[in-house]
Amino acid sequence: MHEYRHTRRGKAYRLIDRVGQQSDGTWVFKDCQFTRKGEPTTEEKSLWVYNPEITGDESHFKSPAVAPQNPNAIKALVSAMQRAFGSNFEPALLTLGYAVAGVHYQEIQEREGAFPILNLYGDPGSGKTTAAECALSLIGQHKEGMMVEVSVSAAYERLKLAGGLLHCLDDPKRDEQLDEFLKGFYNAKARVVRGKDNAGFNTQKPHSPLMVTSNHACGENSAATQSRLVRLFFPKVADGDASAFRELPQLQAAASGCFTQLVELGYPAQAVYELEQELAAQIPNAHLRIAKSLALLLCYAMRVAELAGVDAAPLKRYVLNVVCAQVNDPDESGDSLRDFLEKVFSLQSESKIGEWNCRWIEKDDGDRVLAIYVPGVWTALDREYKVSYNRKIIESLLLSKGLEKSRQKFHSDEDQSRAYYRAKLTASESCPPNPPERTLRWCYELSETFLKDYSEKSGGRSTRSTRSTDPENEPETLATTENTLLICRDQQRSTSVTTPTPVDLSTPVVDLPLIEEINKKNSGPSTVSDDSEALVDLVDRKNAEGLASWSEQKNEYQPALSTQAQPPPEVGDLVLISTSAVWIRNGSDKLPWEQVPKKYRSEPEVPINLLNDGLMIELTNPSKVLSISKDGKRVKVRQQQTARTSVFGIEFAHVLKRGDDHADGSV
Repeated sequence: MHEYRHTRRGKAYRLIDRVGQQSDGTWVFKDCQFTRKGEPTTEEKSLWVYNPEITGDESHFKSPAVAPQNPNAIKALVSAMQRAFGSNFEPALLTLGYAVAGVHYQEIQEREGAFPILNLYGDPGSGKTTAAECALSLIGQHKEGMMVEVSVSAAYERLKLAGGLLHCLDDPKRDEQLDEFLKGFYNAKARVVRGKDNAGFNTQKPHSPLMVTSNHACGENSAATQSRLVRLFFPKVADGDASAFRELPQLQAAASGCFTQLVELGYPAQAVYELEQELAAQIPNAHLRIAKSLALLLCYAMRVAELAGVDAAPLKRYVLNVVCAQVNDPDESGDSLRDFLEKVFSLQSESKIGEWNCRWIEKDDGDRVLAIYVPGVWTALDREYKVSYNRKIIESLLLSKGLEKSRQKFHSDEDQSRAYYRAKLTASESCPPNPPERTLRWCYELSETFLKDYSEKSGGRSTRSTRSTDPENEPETLATTENTLLICRDQQRSTSVTTPTPVDLSTPVVDLPLIEEINKKNSGPSTVSDDSEALVDLVDRKNAEGLASWSEQKNEYQPALSTQAQPPPEVGDLVLISTSAVWIRNGSDKLPWEQVPKKYRSEPEVPINLLNDGLMIELTNPSKVLSISKDGKRVKVRQQQTARTSVFGIEFAHVLKRGDDHADGSV
């Protein structure tokens, strides 16, 4: 009481609760203080007392050392940066603008409710970390502001104890946790964690901005995170001055001499708004947040250029011509429906969806639509990707676009659909395989025009037809376009490959036009012979440089695969197993159970065209005959690459090469 009445003369002093800007705008550091307008002040005038215990241990978080104020400090730094960074000067200058905007972080958060996160990305050695250090030096943070391998809780605690002091997360690991952290930080929402020694709770509300330097672009797997970032790419350039780089550390130590100038800039909300309108017109495909965030950086970077005596016009041109072109991407929009459709096309390219849940159809009026059975497609998508939206949101968005919901026929299940297309590869025209069962399912119909608006991958019509050969008569037919989603993985592979040799038959190729042409060349006026089917099976499992090349060189295989009747295989022969073969459990090595359809896991016989692609290819690769059953109906073979022993019907074994010795054996 005596100190209050006599020493302080009735004044109530307050201990700071953060280093830097306090709640009333006063800046308090260990050795100096400034008013909210940037004027130097003292403890007696501000009534704020610096608390060295605020961070617990000052060795973990020191107060920035603000250099003596010097209006030429920023000029010297920017001049050296211009020489050092060369072609990368503009993104480096934008980084300085972000640091200056960060000085007014608390005011901007209070007025706008958000503050962007800057991500500098590029190859190692491109200068992004040096640019970040230059930005941190404007507030004396070039040594203390870098964070490496810090936990989410530690990062929040650090930014809670700093007011308006930019920090940089350097080279974080690329994972889902990073995206979630950055997404939540955008609005500076408080994070509540358990207090020390389980005593109550600790509310971690950040009072300072954060930027990230990384070799990868952050937010690529999260549209929500992506729209909250401003990403600047730093390419490697060779026109920088190495001697100027060596000058930067000394200039960084004195750069905070411009601190009062930065505080005086305030928050020019109207200027930022005008730039936002100009930029928004240049990036119609980007999320609305991006124009606002980019305008904030550009506005303050132009103010830095003015303070440094540098022409700001090239900086604005760089933003309009380079940065806007990079962000004017539909992927940057944060549109959940667009992201969903892009992932659908990606799954299609990997054959993880098909006629059992997603198919093109042509309506009676000639319109082309994509029928998507959302529950089935969503199961595959959710298994492959971690997305921020859910199935209900996608269905709501589809309905909001006025899309029709109807019942269409799909293949009843994935196994039947894949088996059907595999069976067609070796079937003759006179004996086509039975089509899969069809099931009516509720689906959304997406027109071709709608898809073109949402994804470049939907493409246009092609002159090459991929019309389904399904013999069922339905009110609608499959669309004749190169981009159809109905073709399984085998039918999408290339036909441009090397001529096969008898000992290298491990890579499958499936191209119906090629196989049909070979069938025609090797079959007479009657039905396709067993040996011709073996030739088709050989081409099915190996790439060829083209039909002409194969036709010229296939004569060397005629001794083994002639169009005349062959004698059955004998012990010691090298044989190929047809893709239409049935694997017999008795006498065979066990198959990997996870690669066998559930309903066949305990069956005595399994059609191999129902197996996983890799396992089917393994079983149909060249094998050596070990023995033949006494009745001559079964053959036991050993696969030459994996030594797997299997038993098949002898009619499925086609001789590739006769063995030197023959011996009797039995299965």
